[in-house]
Amino acid sequence: PTRRSSDLSAPQLVRALEHQRELVSHARPVMEYLFDQTRDTDSMVILADAQGMLLQALGDATFVDRAQRVALRPGASWHEQWRGTNAIGTALAVGQPVQIHSSEHYCAGIKRWTCSAAVIRHPQDGEILGVIDVSGLSETYSRQSLALAVTTASRIESRLAAREMELRYRLLEGTMNRWSACAGDGLV
Repeated sequence: PTRRSSDLSAPQLVRALEHQRELVSHARPVMEYLFDQTRDTDSMVILADAQGMLLQALGDATFVDRAQRVALRPGASWHEQWRGTNAIGTALAVGQPVQIHSSEHYCAGIKRWTCSAAVIRHPQDGEILGVIDVSGLSETYSRQSLALAVTTASRIESRLAAREMELRYRLLEGTMNRWSACAGDGLV
């Protein structure tokens, strides 16, 4: 397919990845673990931001080539506005895990696929940060795909929460050190 106006150029994708650095860095190891578990199953693991922009995709090389032909590649937008009903866009729209099977997809090129997606929320305020998706051809569909997406999103959220706590502890420790350095003097 041709590049849509919603899709990013290579330099724009680099900027988007930099902007989403924290999400990507916490998601990547979890995605790699899931990919190792699903290797050779004609499926892939995809990370998208809160606007449905694909940031990263992992899958077997031959399968990734096939996915790129239907715009399942970093820099492509899978927001419902641009692609109609699809797991990534629909999960973002409803804020819930979803599975879109075959003909439930709006785009003709992806009607042979089954895609399962779950949103990733910020540990502090619940804001949607992105979505994790497990996509594959419908003939290799597994009932566990949706559970894998939900579990993967939860693991990413846990990593983000641990980082948030680490930052808070560091701030508290720095504050306590300054307080103790005052040696009983007043502090405003």
